[in-house]
Amino acid sequence: MKNLTLAVAAFVVLIISSSTQAQTIVQTKGLDQNLDYRGLTRFGPWDDRNYKVTRQDVDLLSGEEHLLTDPIPAFFRIELRKQFPNLRRSGLAQYPRAAVPLFYKRYGGLIWDNKLVGKASKENIGQGEVVERIIVNNEIKLNDVLGADEVTVEINPADPSEVIAGANNNNSQEMYYSTDGGVNWTIQGTLPDTCCDPTVDWKSDGSYAYVAALSGALGVSFWRSADGGASWVDRVDLTSGGSDKEFIHVDRSPASAYQDNIYVTYHNSNTMQFARSIDDGETFSITELDTDPLGIGSDITTTSNGDIYYFYAAFGVPSIELIKSTDGGSTFAAASTVAITNAEYDWPIPAIETRNAWIYAATDSDRSGGTYDGNIYVAWTDTTAAESSVAADNHAVINVARSSDGGVTWSVSNPHPMDDTLTVDRFNQWIKVDETGNVHVVYYDTRHSVDRTGVDLYYNSSVDGGATWGTPQRISSATSANLTDGQEWGDYNGLSVFSTRTLPGWTDNRAGPPDNKNVYVADTENVLATPTFLLSGDNLEQQVCKPQSGPAINLTDINLDIVGTLGFTDPVTLSTTDLPTGFNNSFTVNPVTPTGISIAQLTVGPSATAGNHLFNIVASGGTGPDISSLTVDVDVFDATPGVPVLSSPVNGAATDLLITTLEWSTVPQTISYTVELDDDPAFGSIDFTVETSDTTTVTDPLASTTIYYWRVRASNSCGTSAESEVFAFITPVRVCSAPGVAIPDTMGSVSDDLVVATAGEVLDLKVQIDISHTWIGDIGVTLTHLETSTNVILLDRPGFDATKFGCSGDNITVTLDDAALSPAEDQCETDPALTGTHSPISPLSALNGENRSGTWRLTVTDAVGGDSGTLDTWCLEFGSVTLEELMFEDGFEN
Repeated sequence: MKNLTLAVAAFVVLIISSSTQAQTIVQTKGLDQNLDYRGLTRFGPWDDRNYKVTRQDVDLLSGEEHLLTDPIPAFFRIELRKQFPNLRRSGLAQYPRAAVPLFYKRYGGLIWDNKLVGKASKENIGQGEVVERIIVNNEIKLNDVLGADEVTVEINPADPSEVIAGANNNNSQEMYYSTDGGVNWTIQGTLPDTCCDPTVDWKSDGSYAYVAALSGALGVSFWRSADGGASWVDRVDLTSGGSDKEFIHVDRSPASAYQDNIYVTYHNSNTMQFARSIDDGETFSITELDTDPLGIGSDITTTSNGDIYYFYAAFGVPSIELIKSTDGGSTFAAASTVAITNAEYDWPIPAIETRNAWIYAATDSDRSGGTYDGNIYVAWTDTTAAESSVAADNHAVINVARSSDGGVTWSVSNPHPMDDTLTVDRFNQWIKVDETGNVHVVYYDTRHSVDRTGVDLYYNSSVDGGATWGTPQRISSATSANLTDGQEWGDYNGLSVFSTRTLPGWTDNRAGPPDNKNVYVADTENVLATPTFLLSGDNLEQQVCKPQSGPAINLTDINLDIVGTLGFTDPVTLSTTDLPTGFNNSFTVNPVTPTGISIAQLTVGPSATAGNHLFNIVASGGTGPDISSLTVDVDVFDATPGVPVLSSPVNGAATDLLITTLEWSTVPQTISYTVELDDDPAFGSIDFTVETSDTTTVTDPLASTTIYYWRVRASNSCGTSAESEVFAFITPVRVCSAPGVAIPDTMGSVSDDLVVATAGEVLDLKVQIDISHTWIGDIGVTLTHLETSTNVILLDRPGFDATKFGCSGDNITVTLDDAALSPAEDQCETDPALTGTHSPISPLSALNGENRSGTWRLTVTDAVGGDSGTLDTWCLEFGSVTLEELMFEDGFEN
């Protein structure tokens, strides 16, 4: 177990501004005079909001709380432990690394003597505004609002003129983009409801850029951009809270069966998580990996054949661990150890004595097709010997491990001198492998600071697969002074390398001391780049209805661009591989002298088979491994699809939700289905329509107690089927209230009534509640039908172990019904835009089976105290009447 010690002085210097103001702690201001408020400084820097802490609150802290050096005040520690009951209570990494930026996002800074200290200055920067940049020796400052850190950067692999970047900035994730290869940049704006840990990547053809960030209560969210980072859309929330240290990777290898799969790594309570998207980020599947020992600081890379290498830094057994998948992330092998580390999790050094240097994995692989193709590399920071609690006694180095046998064996090298480690620290590394197989690393280096407190960004590279390294090169032209805020240098730097360009990114404090924090990139030439060419093309995904006889049919031309780099002018020969039966192709120009163009002209004849076909357009030239390829994806059809058969909801059904899932049979040779829904059986004013490639679709929320009619037709390149049979269903009765009433603190209760004129016989009852609360985990919710005095407890202090429910968060939207969920299936969503389905404490089925018109009362009780909130809205849904009954009641039978 790591020997944790508390450096009280580290907390005293947690001031983001240059103010020398000192705090005054007045015991009589405290809410609970049985608590020593001055003693709360054992747990972190003082904050006047600590006055609201009680002895009961302090009991929520861990027994080792006074040993944890996370520079956040006691009240916020308690808030996090209420919000995330599964936080570790012993050992290392009890709080996420993102706890500090989350504190400043929520509260702006510390409050001393009723004054906010350490709040960063802000300026009004318009979205999309192009601003004048500071450029010295090709260094570019990205941010205009002071306080940015942790920058990530990535070049478009299909168009090196397009670059995206992201950084933490004033408690939100700020995004940047460049259209000239990183020479000039535009501030795109900030992603909504985010705090930190930016990570970006691109689809292989450059059609999409991707970004992920920690959001909300430390959830993980994802966006994509189809315009080179000028706008970010299609948000997907992977988790709602309790996550940390996410990184993104796209499998861009044309030889991989999983090309363009998106992989995201992060951890929940130090257990590694794996999110995968196979549809350009529209949806994700999530797997919790069996990671023993626990850890933090993970990253992912893939090799040319699509194998996934997932690395993380473990504690308990201090090591760098590998988890490998050979089937695109469907399954993973057990973890194996790459290397044992001297340090465990984090430790102080003079340059980062408050936040601490730490061990995390940064990884990449060689997909060049050259001498070292298939090599895997992972880099991390470590100490030269067993770590100490004294910053000056620790010495940090960068290790790079490499494997040429799929991760079975590893060799380690250092991308910097090792004879000066007693006087120079290196930390916050990143690693990239370029398309020709050269390995590139950046890191902080303290050699220009006598006392090891200031840093410069340094770069080094290897041309022999990481066995040896060149002479480190200084990137930053000015040394950055020691930072004194809780975030300091952040947790990592960035690096992207492609073709002739190397773009490192870092946190910079050259305008300090104390804290003038900015993020920079350096527009730097890749001196290891060799003359080669880049291949790109359009119309790579097509559909066609093949001829039954006679001449072949032309596909849409594929326009090919062959761009030479560094004066490459060798002829490039074009060909196809795996061309399917019945396909023929020709090129208008072949070979092509770069920079030049050609057109791939493809035809499909009668002998082609129906189905999905993949083949490659290959370009080769030069004397080395100068090979590039594009995958063409063609769906071939030989008949108009059949008529879909509707299945659910069954005709005449009474649905139990206002959001209804529609299902029908899968029809062979269908590229898309058109779904139409209307409350008019003649479909004269269609309420909802969608075109989808799936066999199910979810409608928008529908009106209560309404008959809806729906139908589906199938289409492909050969034509569109006839309409399906028309089905009808009726939506349930739904009544809602929006009282917006405050929930009294400390065992106080609030009630709100709903009057239901007629619900008929209650076949199935659902309750939706929307509550905003400082801590949702200490409330009780009861539903009562006054006419029959029947009541059920819906929630009962869900944050406490006794109920095994586990709800916590600032907001909650919960739908409860009488489904029998086991405690292990309970989930709680803290994002109010999401809905979780939960098992009630008492089954709602007790309220089914008879007429339930009359008055319903919802009562919310605050069980513990020290927080506040409101009952915002609540709704009842009754599955109360069949379609057949309504038809006869309305006087028609068809």
